[in-house]
Amino acid sequence: REKQAQELLNEQNNQLKSLTDIIHQTQKEKDFIQDKFDQIYQNDIYSKDKIQQLTKSQQQMDDNVKRAEKAIRLVVNDKEQISSYCNRINSALNVSEKRGLEYIEQLISQLDALVQLPTNQDQSNKAA
Repeated sequence: REKQAQELLNEQNNQLKSLTDIIHQTQKEKDFIQDKFDQIYQNDIYSKDKIQQLTKSQQQMDDNVKRAEKAIRLVVNDKEQISSYCNRINSALNVSEKRGLEYIEQLISQLDALVQLPTNQDQSNKAA
């Protein structure tokens, strides 16, 4: 009986050890799964933060594109205004040049007239 009791006790101890090993292994697996879950949770938070950052960056790029488009429109408008101003200046210079040439032609005519006067007077004096 004692031997049977000892064998039964040993068998129960072995079963208890097996159950304890199973519990430890199960706890290790549970801890591993919990670690993986925590990593997934942290990755999810990181991903959400990255999405927010990328969304903010995209909004900033969109704003920059809008500002660049506005600046380009202003430059084109300025170019058109400068071109128009240059055309007006060119027209004014052409008119001034034409008037200047006309004035020079008048001066030349007047000088010719003045130059011819003494010649005529000299000829009149010689004739007299």
